[in-house]
Amino acid sequence: MNLAARIHAFAKLGQWLSDRITSPPAENDSNDLFYHTIKRAGRSNPWFTPREIIRAFTYWSRVLTTANLTKWTAPYTLTDRTGKTENILVVTAGNLPLVGFHDLLCVLISGHRAIIDYSSRDAILIPLLLDKLTEFEPGYDPMIRSAGQNNDPLTGIIASGGNQAAAYFQSHYRNLPSIIRKNRSSAALLTGHESSSDLLGLVDDMLTYFGLGCRNVSKIFYPDPLSLESLPALIQSSTVTDTVATFEDNLRYQRARLSLHHEPFTDTGRLLLKPDAGIHAPIGVVYLEPYSSLSTVIRRIKSLRSELQCLVEDQPHFDFSVPFGQSQYPQLWDWADGIDTLSFLSDITSSSP
Repeated sequence: MNLAARIHAFAKLGQWLSDRITSPPAENDSNDLFYHTIKRAGRSNPWFTPREIIRAFTYWSRVLTTANLTKWTAPYTLTDRTGKTENILVVTAGNLPLVGFHDLLCVLISGHRAIIDYSSRDAILIPLLLDKLTEFEPGYDPMIRSAGQNNDPLTGIIASGGNQAAAYFQSHYRNLPSIIRKNRSSAALLTGHESSSDLLGLVDDMLTYFGLGCRNVSKIFYPDPLSLESLPALIQSSTVTDTVATFEDNLRYQRARLSLHHEPFTDTGRLLLKPDAGIHAPIGVVYLEPYSSLSTVIRRIKSLRSELQCLVEDQPHFDFSVPFGQSQYPQLWDWADGIDTLSFLSDITSSSP
């Protein structure tokens, strides 16, 4: 299967997603596979509400186009893989719906075989997409295996998880070429020139997917004289997410913890805003940190690069900066942790005997 065929199949998958989202079946059609899968995933993981799952599906429907896929793969020498196929273990995370799909896309579009170790928190949605992919292009069927089905030696590993999981992967697969991702957070840089639309976008960046993703803003840098008094009302009135018991329980716990330790915070009803110099805030909490000058905060952000996934700001100062409201909508070529996964997979191809 050549690269053009691989791209065509993923573009068909994107079109299928678009069709399913824009033309849903009747609400009482319990036999519809697409919506039946969404309900199953929600029962398996209470964070995966139908709204958040549809949000993830909608994102992939928009980026999986022939134009995007062609532009994305053009800079690389991705062979037709008529010879040896490499076995790449992909360990997926499960904090967001379909969060591991980009790594699988990279492996499969490169012509390698994906050996998938699914997160127990997202073991329903990705298989639906892979089943449709093989339906559109049967040539993908031998290129997709679960970790439990594979007895062949591995060539490389791409794994996402927490810091403890990363330490395990680095030790256990130390002799393999690898991309091992650890915990990261995202931040926003305010200058005082933001529009009301920017601030609404910032609220989305904080609350989308309940703030569970590494691209969710959990830290705000703001100039010392700037008042953030309008932010709590914007957060409180946001309708970007539904209310789920798991998030509310977590929010109650964080309120009690901060109150018990007499730590100052602003309760918006949806998020707790806390003055703190830290970077990795707990779920439901956003850290606020004032700065005295733009040059000072830019130096500080540079020093934190290895801990930040992206920076939301109006005027980009870094290559990982994104506009307000866009933190959860990266392009295919916006690499997680700044690591070019297609380049990594191309190097594995070129170095194989």
